[in-house]
Amino acid sequence: MRNFIHLKTYLAQRNRKAEVRKAITSMKTAKSAGIDGFTAEYCHKCFQYGTLPESFNQAIIILLPKVDKDSMDPDNHRPISLINVDCKVFSKILATRLGVAMDCS
Repeated sequence: MRNFIHLKTYLAQRNRKAEVRKAITSMKTAKSAGIDGFTAEYCHKCFQYGTLPESFNQAIIILLPKVDKDSMDPDNHRPISLINVDCKVFSKILATRLGVAMDCS
């Protein structure tokens, strides 16, 4: 139980500036923009100048047909979510924290 409380506290802590910087700078700049139209490169610039846009918490979910499968069969598609860069940043931070937590257990 003690480990669970420690893990819960660790995962719920406020994002540190260094964590956000690392998540942003590790993102590839040549990737597609999210539904908001912003790229990782734009986010890099925002962080560099100390400003970020308001959070855009929307995603577009599309179905991509699997290669060499019958595209008329719904089971032969895989969903992908096009999310905004700000969501990618915080997802990356959470994934890093979960990785650390998994290594500690």
